Amino acid sequence: MVVNENVSADASVIVVTYRTPVEVFEPVLEALDDQTASDYEIVVVANDTDANVESSVTESEHVHLFVELDRNYGVTVGRNLGAKLARGDLLLFLDDDGVPERDFVAAHRRAHAEHDIVAARGRVLPKRDTVYTRIQSHYDLGDESFPYFINVEGNTSFDRETYLDAGGYDENLADRAGHEGIELTHRLVQDGIRRDQIIYYPDAVIYHDYANSFVEYIRKRTGRNPNLEYLFKHRPEIFEFAASYDPPVTSPELCTRDKIKFLALSGVRRVVDLVM
Repeated sequence: MVVNENVSADASVIVVTYRTPVEVFEPVLEALDDQTASDYEIVVVANDTDANVESSVTESEHVHLFVELDRNYGVTVGRNLGAKLARGDLLLFLDDDGVPERDFVAAHRRAHAEHDIVAARGRVLPKRDTVYTRIQSHYDLGDESFPYFINVEGNTSFDRETYLDAGGYDENLADRAGHEGIELTHRLVQDGIRRDQIIYYPDAVIYHDYANSFVEYIRKRTGRNPNLEYLFKHRPEIFEFAASYDPPVTSPELCTRDKIKFLALSGVRRVVDLVM
């Protein structure tokens, strides 16, 4: 449904949600309504949500469209649908539990204005200061911008025409989020996009926690990932493509206590992998 007909949009922020609690989702919309930028719309796609997010959506100043699907089609399907319905020339994708900085929209705009690019991924900082998020080396790649593949899909921006011409995210990777960004990067490069036209842009910041407990961390790190299995079977060349990029020169700065925890978590992961 159309929530607000008067929202202008040269940029569109697309948020796909699935059963995210209202108390987690509301801060995302509140932060999006409090952006330094203007002339942007929000498109919310709900994948068969049980939470009552409609009231939050209708109270937002910048939500233009709210689409509620009849079942969970997966995050890639939701993103692609949102992109087709969006009106902006710049598409921004945001996780439904990722709280953006006030200049999130403006930063992604700058990335595309200052660089000859078609896509950018931003920086992810923790909401809560926990070791489970600090050790995610792919979240924060440092203070400098450089060419890199999309591996944090919940903080990205794309030139709309380029995204749609490529067919968007691969909907075969819809079961759960993960690895759809590198697949799309590979496809774009195969289609003639230069590597330096897809970049890491650290000024575009969101706050997101990878995990907030030992159990949640182990579940995420050891759970079955159908996307990974699909790519290993059908697109194994993608992993060689990812490995061809120079690794970021930064790494998370861990104190001695965090290093001990990291070693312990890694040990538990190996044990669980062997058992499973």
